[in-house]
Amino acid sequence: MIHPLGRFVLPPDNVGDNYPKPGWSSVAIGWGCTSWNDCQTQTLQEANLPILHANIPPCTQHMIYPPGQICAGNFKCVAGTCKGDSGGPLMIQNANYRWEVIGITSCDDKW
Repeated sequence: MIHPLGRFVLPPDNVGDNYPKPGWSSVAIGWGCTSWNDCQTQTLQEANLPILHANIPPCTQHMIYPPGQICAGNFKCVAGTCKGDSGGPLMIQNANYRWEVIGITSCDDKW
């Protein structure tokens, strides 16, 4: 279900190296393809993606600079980002129930 997002906030400056934590739920939104053959969506899409450990495949295959990158995805390919979503926000809902932008989407692949 697509929901109204309202305002976005950025993470605090002092979050440390282990932020976001693996296992947290994140959301990516975008106007990209809804399948490998259909790139004509007129509806903003969202995908719920768990934050993954950077030291497990497929994260290790795609991450160039793990300390500065976040790996999020679903091994079962139920939902994810696709061509056209790159540059869109990767978000979590923080303790104040506000959407916090923690990264941008990029580097999708069929897992």
